[in-house]
Amino acid sequence: MILKVWQTGLYFGHDMEIGLSLEVRLQAKLAARGISAPAKIVTAQPMDIFVNGDNPVLSFGLEVYPAGGLPFAAVAKAAVAPTSVSKYPPGVTVYVKFDPQNPNQVIIDHR
Repeated sequence: MILKVWQTGLYFGHDMEIGLSLEVRLQAKLAARGISAPAKIVTAQPMDIFVNGDNPVLSFGLEVYPAGGLPFAAVAKAAVAPTSVSKYPPGVTVYVKFDPQNPNQVIIDHR
């Protein structure tokens, strides 16, 4: 499946449009108000979804290490440039933002 994101919006099937619209809003909320924390990539799996042409969306299994809290497992999805996929193997540390009220809501923090 290939998804194309245009500046004016997302164009694909209605059900998928609603799901991605919610995902975009969640990402905006967490980018603005989420708590930053380091996370270790445990798994990185392609999802057979592509954004803006050839940028694959990966599903990352993460171990998140919040300051002053216990580590927790989470999953985040992110589009990655094809030339950067090899930079995110298991074991690499990335930064994420998460909702402390709902730690299952996690995004990769593209600093």
